[in-house]
Amino acid sequence: MDLHLRWVVGSILLLSNFVIADIIGEKASVTQGKPNLNCPQFQIYGYPSNSNPKILRRGFYTCRIGYAALYDPAERTPLWVAEHVSKINFSGDAERDQLDFILDPDIPSGALPSPIDYENSGFDKGHMAPAANFKSSQRAMNATFRFANAVPQTPQSNRGVWKQLEDATRQIAIRRGELYVISGPIFSAAKRSKLNNRVSIPDAVFKVLIDSRRGLMTGFVVPNTASPGKDFRTYQVKVRDIEWLTGLNFNPKLPRALADKMEVLNSGNWPLPGDSKR
Repeated sequence: MDLHLRWVVGSILLLSNFVIADIIGEKASVTQGKPNLNCPQFQIYGYPSNSNPKILRRGFYTCRIGYAALYDPAERTPLWVAEHVSKINFSGDAERDQLDFILDPDIPSGALPSPIDYENSGFDKGHMAPAANFKSSQRAMNATFRFANAVPQTPQSNRGVWKQLEDATRQIAIRRGELYVISGPIFSAAKRSKLNNRVSIPDAVFKVLIDSRRGLMTGFVVPNTASPGKDFRTYQVKVRDIEWLTGLNFNPKLPRALADKMEVLNSGNWPLPGDSKR
């Protein structure tokens, strides 16, 4: 191989490693009661903000390989999990066959669920940042198997329409080049149903997709029930509607006029996999 060709190949490999590192991220840490500044790369318009002072004080802001999250020890679930996904992350040799959820070593164990909480409950440990988004890195895939990335989901939702949505999100990211994604639970009842009197069961789960290149975003709210439906496209909603349901501001660094356009006017009207207009 001549020197010029070596330089070209070396440059491509260096660029590929840079892109993968930029999207997956390498720093891992947890802060409580204050935002974690170690992983800004997983959202482009700022991480979701919450105005509830109790949540702000007790919440753990986790920065992991592949995603960032706000974990609420009162619910024993994340309130949101943020990712920056790209097609380069979806191919590789990473495997999940031998993996199961573990405690996060940087969060006190008493604030986390345990495997016992889920035993014989009838609920899955539902990923918010999906393992399949990180086929390119075993370390990144391993990091998705933390209880700070899981909520109780019915098998019918988790393995059915929610999985459809996860698959569709990857298809959209491949088609568009990249997406910023935020996922999490929706609790609508003041008195929570709980696993083992400890882990709050959401009434629904949400996913927000942000295409910053085109200035577009959309959202989905999927019921967490035994009969959640069979087509994820029926659950497409405006992002502003999910903000109302969760009390979160998904784009705190986005100017209000742009937020109104992206979260309301253009939201909920994306061509989706399976649409005739795709």
